Amino acid sequence: MGAISYDHKPYKTYARKECDPNRMSAVARLYGVEAAAPNSCRLLEIGCGTGGNIIPLAERYPGSTFLGIDLSLRHITEARQVTELLGLKNIEWICADISQYRPERAGFDYIVAHGIYSWISDELQGKLLELCSSALSKSGVAFVSYNVLPGWRQRGAVRDVMMFGASIAGGLDPDEQLRGGLKFLELVASTRNDPNDPYGSYLCEALSRLKGSESSYLLHEFLAEYNLPCLFSEFIKRAEGGGLQFLSESRVSLMSSDDLGPDVAQFFREISSDIIAREQALDIFRNRTFRESLLCHTGQCLQRDLKASVFRQLFFSTTYRQIGANGANESRFVELVSGREVQTPSEIIAEILGVVGTYGSVGATPEEIRLKAVADLSATLNEADIISSLVSLWRSGFIEVTCDRPLLALASVGKLRAPEYSRMQAQAGELATSLRHEALQLSPIEREIIIRSNGEQEAAAIINELSQDHPRDTVKVAYDRLVQLGFLLL
Repeated sequence: MGAISYDHKPYKTYARKECDPNRMSAVARLYGVEAAAPNSCRLLEIGCGTGGNIIPLAERYPGSTFLGIDLSLRHITEARQVTELLGLKNIEWICADISQYRPERAGFDYIVAHGIYSWISDELQGKLLELCSSALSKSGVAFVSYNVLPGWRQRGAVRDVMMFGASIAGGLDPDEQLRGGLKFLELVASTRNDPNDPYGSYLCEALSRLKGSESSYLLHEFLAEYNLPCLFSEFIKRAEGGGLQFLSESRVSLMSSDDLGPDVAQFFREISSDIIAREQALDIFRNRTFRESLLCHTGQCLQRDLKASVFRQLFFSTTYRQIGANGANESRFVELVSGREVQTPSEIIAEILGVVGTYGSVGATPEEIRLKAVADLSATLNEADIISSLVSLWRSGFIEVTCDRPLLALASVGKLRAPEYSRMQAQAGELATSLRHEALQLSPIEREIIIRSNGEQEAAAIINELSQDHPRDTVKVAYDRLVQLGFLLL
């Protein structure tokens, strides 16, 4: 299956929060790169699909310009249609092959290449990195995702099984190929149902997991012509050959080794100066299958020791909310999107997480967090205490850092509106994109609230209208959740 399959079976694309320039700029600045502000940047997405990642960015950041390129004319056509419906003037679409595409002028502050690198030929992989290097501005940041070894070796076995099944099915229809691949995987798994058989156990687990996945993802990941995973160290060596260097993983928490025990900690102390060796070792320890790496030009002098002066200028937010305590020694938090509950020791870090949660999706500066912590906790905290706690929470994945603070609604007051693209997605019953650049599945009531939030009605009026057909408490809970997740603007 080649690129033509995308014209027969479009790959629906959605927002990925890791690709938000608001987050990428913050991470870059923490490591010493003066990345462009999100509302005054140029962003190029290579392999933009149907545009679901950069369309909401173009609406959110009218002072920036966006360019999406994709090989599939069907993808580009759909993206253009949506852009025209929304009336966006700061986004352009080009149907092009990356081996031949050269931007009219370089200087993109951000380049996004998600779901491309591992799924093209070795030659085109080199072309992609060359394009990132030549088109990136001096202080620009490139986001590249790719499958990595050793973790993908097991998934490679599943791909081999499904590819054979697809070949037996024959024909060019992607759906038929997918059905053939899954049917053969199911047959092989059924013959290896001994719980003591590692191969059979893995195939059975993979089959269970894949049955709940979207067909476009399965076609792209397991039946595309190319899927070339690589070692992280090999990827970085190739990037360095083109003038790019490793800046960070987009999710910094994935660079942490705090939970791997004292022996691993000692191992990392011995190689602490070699960040590439450290990251490669982490992939091996965790059997990682996928990376989303940030790259910058090799000319940038990176500062791995985080500066308090940079932290002061950034905003911190979290989707964790404190829900109580289990005795005097533990605090309980719930994550808003997944509903996952965690328990943490009742110490200063947990208390700071609770304070950050009170700011919702808007976020707060370290000084704002300190002042509120002092007021709420009656504790004596200096800036060093706060920044130390924020760094620990950030590296553990409990909080996020951004360059700018969005003008989000904090309460059910005033005339509110949702982004037009989110309203369009809600009307279509699709995943909807928040102003935190997250594509989320909404309940029917939440979708109704988004659709009605057009800037013409008071929040109370929307709640009253929907309460005629639904329990008021249910409507209020749904509304408050949308506020917390960052869907509504003042």
